[in-house]
Parts: sequence; C-alpha cells; structure tokens
Amino acid sequence: RWYVTPNNILISSNHGVYYASMALNKLNGSKWLQIPLGESTPFVLPMYHEILASKFLKPKTSCDLPDYLLTVRIGIKFSIGKLTPATTMAETAPFFQRTQPYFGKILWYVGADLEAHLTEFLNYSVDLDFLSVGAVKNFALEHKGLIVWPIDKRWTMAGGYMAHFGTTTNSSRIFLMPLFDLSYKFTLRHKTKQGLDLFGTDIFKYDDNLKDDSEIDDHLYDEYYDEDQKPKKESEEKP
Repeated sequence: RWYVTPNNILISSNHGVYYASMALNKLNGSKWLQIPLGESTPFVLPMYHEILASKFLKPKTSCDLPDYLLTVRIGIKFSIGKLTPATTMAETAPFFQRTQPYFGKILWYVGADLEAHLTEFLNYSVDLDFLSVGAVKNFALEHKGLIVWPIDKRWTMAGGYMAHFGTTTNSSRIFLMPLFDLSYKFTLRHKTKQGLDLFGTDIFKYDDNLKDDSEIDDHLYDEYYDEDQKPKKESEEKP
C-alpha cells in the first residue's frame, strides 16, 4: 500500500515472479506444447506488476466493521528469457493468453474484485478480469469465486472455482477448474532511511518493533480506518 486519498481510496501495487521452465518441461510433448527435439527448455522467468485502487463500499461504523471492499486494477505481465521461435503452443491450451509472455510478448489486463463478509468467520471474494496480448481481438475473460477463511492474522485458507473463456484467431474455448489456496501474510515493519519516502504516511504509525503482532491490540490497527477517531474541526465542536 502506497497512499490513501482523502476520500479513503487505498492506492497499492502487487508484484510477482515465478519460474516457468519446470512446468514447461512437464508439458513438452503434450497436445498443447511442442519443443523441437534436441532443444532444452530455455530459462523463462515471468513476472507481473499491478496498480490497484480499493475502497470500502460500506465504511466502518460504531456498530459494524467495514465491508464490501471493491478493488479495480490494471497490470502487465512479461518474461525474462523466452521460448525459441520453433516452439509451438496450441491456441486451445488452457490460459493461452497467460502463456504468451513466454514467447517474448507483453500481456495486459484489467479487472475488478469484490470482497465481503459472509459470516462472522468466513468471507467471500468474486472477480472478473479481461486479458489480451496486443489488440483486443484475441482476448480472454476470467472469473473466480472463493470462500475465504482467515484462520488468524497470518494464515488464510480459501477454496472455490475459476471459469475461463478465451478467443484467438482460429478458436475459442471455455473451461472450469477448482481452486484451493493456503497463504501466509507478513508485513514490512521498518522504515528505510534511504529511499523515496514512499511510506511517509500514517500507515506505519502503530508499528512497535518491540512487540509481536499478537501483543498489539486490534483497535490500534482499526483506528486508522475509523472516521470517529479523526479530530473534529473547531467549527464542528461548537454547539
């Protein structure tokens, strides 16, 4: 998270990198991927970068927690290293658009997510993404639905489905697949003295390097979002 606007829109970024060559080796020789005989799979390191804007549609009140977090995003994906021109990827392959950065192309996408409380201990998340390489003629639409269980402040378990619809010059495809995820969260707890002051906001004002997260009261985290905690203007204090 980089910035919070005066109307409580959170501006943040998401960055990721993964190693694709091992999976490509497994797929080689299938109906989807053909690497010429005698060629080894080259080093392929895809990465993605996203800019996100998020806002609670239902702000926090004295009775209820904030709810219905809407996030819109735009991102790109590209690779360091690429497959040789002699390598072929079938247009009917699952997530065809997502594999195009392996060939040196740039994938761009836009999307929106909605996260909200389902019960006292379960949340849900739904999203819709539009992906394309180059023009919008060859594109894909992806939708996910997840039930999310925040086990504690660090661990989260989620399960659901993904639906994918993709079109290319000569074909179109649709498929549905199950999803399962177990994640662990950590936070940056130290400001860097040398830098661009990107974290120079109140985001870190409750950090206490001498305490573990479990020892910090929940209300200290929540107070940043609580409109009731903001000081009133002098004109509002007068009867």
